[in-house]
Amino acid sequence: MFKFNLIILLFLLFSALAVANEEELLPPEQAFVLSTQLSESNQIDLRWDIAEGYYLYKQKLKLDLNGQVIDYSQLELPEGIPIEDPLFGLVNIYKNQLAFSIANRQTNPAVNLTVSYQGCYEPLGICYPPQTESFNLISQAQASDSPAKTGIFSQGNVFTINPDEEFLPVDEAFQLVITNTDTNRVVANFEAAEGYYLYKPHIKFNSENPQIILSEINYPEGIVKDDPHFGEIEVYYGNATIPINLARLAKTNDLSLVAEYQGCAEDGICYQPQTRKIEMTLADFDGPFADAGVNNQDVSNDKSLFWYLLAAFGGGLLLTFTPCVLPMIPILSGIIMAERGKGGLHHSGLLSVIYVLGTAVSYSLIGAVAGASGEQLQAYFQTPWAIGFLSVLLLLMSLSMFGFFKLQVPAFMQTSLSGHSQKLASGGAISVFAMGLISALIVGACVSPLLISTLSIAIAKGSALLGAALMFSMAMGMGVVLIFFGFEFGHLVPKAGTWMEDINKIIGFLLLAVAIYLLSFIPAIPVLFLWSLLLVSMAIFLFSKQFNKGFTIIAKTAAVLSLVWGVLAFIGGLNGYRDIMNPLPIKQLVAGSSTQTQLKTDLFTIVTSNSEIDELFAQARTENKFVMLDYYADWCLDCLRMEGSTFKDPGIANLLNEKFINVKVDVTDASDEAVKSVKKRFNVFGPPATLFFSADGNEFADLKFYGYRDSEEFMQILKRVTG
Repeated sequence: MFKFNLIILLFLLFSALAVANEEELLPPEQAFVLSTQLSESNQIDLRWDIAEGYYLYKQKLKLDLNGQVIDYSQLELPEGIPIEDPLFGLVNIYKNQLAFSIANRQTNPAVNLTVSYQGCYEPLGICYPPQTESFNLISQAQASDSPAKTGIFSQGNVFTINPDEEFLPVDEAFQLVITNTDTNRVVANFEAAEGYYLYKPHIKFNSENPQIILSEINYPEGIVKDDPHFGEIEVYYGNATIPINLARLAKTNDLSLVAEYQGCAEDGICYQPQTRKIEMTLADFDGPFADAGVNNQDVSNDKSLFWYLLAAFGGGLLLTFTPCVLPMIPILSGIIMAERGKGGLHHSGLLSVIYVLGTAVSYSLIGAVAGASGEQLQAYFQTPWAIGFLSVLLLLMSLSMFGFFKLQVPAFMQTSLSGHSQKLASGGAISVFAMGLISALIVGACVSPLLISTLSIAIAKGSALLGAALMFSMAMGMGVVLIFFGFEFGHLVPKAGTWMEDINKIIGFLLLAVAIYLLSFIPAIPVLFLWSLLLVSMAIFLFSKQFNKGFTIIAKTAAVLSLVWGVLAFIGGLNGYRDIMNPLPIKQLVAGSSTQTQLKTDLFTIVTSNSEIDELFAQARTENKFVMLDYYADWCLDCLRMEGSTFKDPGIANLLNEKFINVKVDVTDASDEAVKSVKKRFNVFGPPATLFFSADGNEFADLKFYGYRDSEEFMQILKRVTG
């Protein structure tokens, strides 16, 4: 029975192969038979008779009528069949027959017509290059006096294929071999048969094993070819060798490599994009840190490591007076005030050192995770629950500064620590360290170009150790000002009197400001109303206080500014704005509130997956528009600033609506696998990140940026994209 079934199976297999070998690819003029005529009513009729198994692209139809170019969108064409095409994305096609007419508005009785079209053979997935046919037409009334027949009077530039020629199967036309040359490198070797070529930009590789990443792919230079499908593009003839460097993040030798590529034959047929998965076992990694996947000892002994760490430290210094660090100063001030009197003169300085060490541990953890996996750890902590928790802590600290109650170590702990009055109390040290740890995760690890640059080094080398070292160095650079502030603040804090109460209240206001700053990460909270309440309260406090002559003018001026700012914040909150640094944008007021509402709701399409992005790229190709990808998260403050100011600028919004497909990639949930995938696809570390693409999907890599851009800066970038 088994032998009988085997015979039947072999018979069917050879029968299928025989049928496949008998298939002949028709020349395009036989696959798509085009006829035209100019009727007595001066109307041009066109008809394609399409062979079985073939189809025409709607979007590739174009006419040249006595020098006037007519695009498919200007023709009254049948709807066609929508398909997701491997070459052109979402398109419409015609099968069997296509017929339509256009009015001839030329006064000349003779018509010179050039028709451009393109089609494919569906069973083999083979597409022809664009075809061009030229016709000289005369009306039927004139043709009746002439022996010539109407319709096709002459044919011009028509590409023909020899029907006797056989084209190679795709796996024979383009052979791919992957070899493992050493512990952390493989080499992809493509061999294109004679008369065939591969598109360099269409060759891509990816690892499906998350413990092995492709850290560097070295593509050789190709030959620039004027291709009928893609215009000028680099291609590979013959052999193309592509070294691929690997970074192993765990002790594993199993690599699942996915290769994507596409090529054509010189005689005109093009194959559909190919995807191959190659499973292979890598050579054992014999370094001392095999479990980490990367030889971290080599990384730590690298001569450039010193300069990496120095650059990270300098980057931290540059971030000192940014939203990454400034919110920490009021927090540290509140800690010092709460712990005053428990140690000597330098007690506040020691507190600041411990606080900075707590932030450095957080940053090191962020760097280690990014180096190992490319993930932004901070995103997991900037959730409404985490932000709310720290905001409540800050609120309690501020209420303590206002004298509503006193935060202190419990009495039984104070008794046990009384013998160490001249030293830093261990209970205080633990709480200060924990506060630094938490606040750095939520407040300080903002995504900026400097932070991205620092982490990209660790990500490229796949080293958790290097990531931790770089981020620790950056944290210490950011912490210098905090430590200096801590030591100096200890000298400035008065020991007793009314000044002490006033300083307590000022620090209380600053702590509330940090809490509101954190709450601005949560879109549902109308933060400008909170800012307005805080600023007006500060104004009332400053107006009510009696200062000596040296401070009276300063205090009253600050009170007036605070009051005006608070009123503007309240009005801005009524209009739906969120940015306290720009609570009432003048341009938006001039444009009107109706425009604001329209722009907010109509400008972007929100997506969370690669499939949704692919659909919008296909739409951009169809509509010949640029694409802007804006990586956004609800917890990203700069994202909210961009949304509340830059994207509401009428000039920017109009340009984006006119020439761009605008995609907002929501990466709020960092644990979602789809979110991880959309970040990895374009090598985006975290929001806010803005990327630009041409209609055919090519990225303007030099215009990619992270962080906030105001209206003027952003408009300059858009002008560079659109030319």
